Amino acid sequence: MDSPLVSIIVVNWNGKRYLKKCFDSLFDQTYSNIEIIMVDNGSTDDSVHFVRDSYPHVKVIENGENRGYTVANNIGAAEASGKYLLFLNNDTRVDSGCVAALVEAIVSGQGVGCWACTQLSYDGSPEVIPEGGMDFLGYPTKSQRTFYASGACLFIDRHLFFDLGSFDEAMFSYVEDCDLCWRVRLRGYDVACVSEALVYHAGGGTSGRGATQLKSYAESGKQFVTSLRRRYLAEQNTIRMLLKNYSLPILALVLPIYLAVNAAEIIFFCLTSNKRVIREVYLKAYRWNLENLSETIKLRKKIQASRKVNDLEILKNVTFHVGKLRALREIGVPKFVE
Repeated sequence: MDSPLVSIIVVNWNGKRYLKKCFDSLFDQTYSNIEIIMVDNGSTDDSVHFVRDSYPHVKVIENGENRGYTVANNIGAAEASGKYLLFLNNDTRVDSGCVAALVEAIVSGQGVGCWACTQLSYDGSPEVIPEGGMDFLGYPTKSQRTFYASGACLFIDRHLFFDLGSFDEAMFSYVEDCDLCWRVRLRGYDVACVSEALVYHAGGGTSGRGATQLKSYAESGKQFVTSLRRRYLAEQNTIRMLLKNYSLPILALVLPIYLAVNAAEIIFFCLTSNKRVIREVYLKAYRWNLENLSETIKLRKKIQASRKVNDLEILKNVTFHVGKLRALREIGVPKFVE
């Protein structure tokens, strides 16, 4: 098997408690031709000193402030020397054969532009909600079809990554992985999962609770907890993603349904006297998209001009149930915190 250099990019923000297991697992890989880059987003927990002292072979880039997931990963990719890029969350540890399995897949795979890993929970038990499914409204959901590779462990050819325009830096965090993989698909490539590439993921270890904690909430009867900021960023970025990536005819069909689902959510929160969620999530997301609409349209023109497949090919890989309704049935109404 060819042994091209793989650049592994780990974005860190106050994740020192996870870094030892993460880097130990990377230095234990059976595939040796790797470089590891940590991009630190202004951590205050001594992460940078710990890594420089304990892992001198890790290249550390300091941003000085929290510039978000997308900007930090793009900075890391720009500094990378590898033919392939593995974007890896700091709250992960990887199986010793993970990188080797990914390289074998990308070298031998034809027509696949982006690869996902098989995610297990941090303690080794299977994830309840499989990563990678998406509904037609852009919402992550259960599916047998892998639409996108989770940003927690996303593997891609470096040239393709930059040819696509890299991560959308207006998306501070969340949904950026769906957006990138949608653009991969618009170029005519597939997105697939490598079953042998095992990644153990804490899930929201440094950014807050996410889908990987849903099992414990569903089984225990506890109310699922998320943050207003997380929900706002997800809503903001999903709208931007839809506006950029769908063709106009399909967008004209999908956008009213998306807004109708949002309207139902807004009415619910009005009736339950939770108007802060309306202001801090939905209205804020709409306002941001209106303020940034001209930039979104510019990006849309570039994406649509370079697309090689029509939306029928895209729609083959999404589900047509509404993912938010499924999540509501399974975990109930979340509790919002700061």
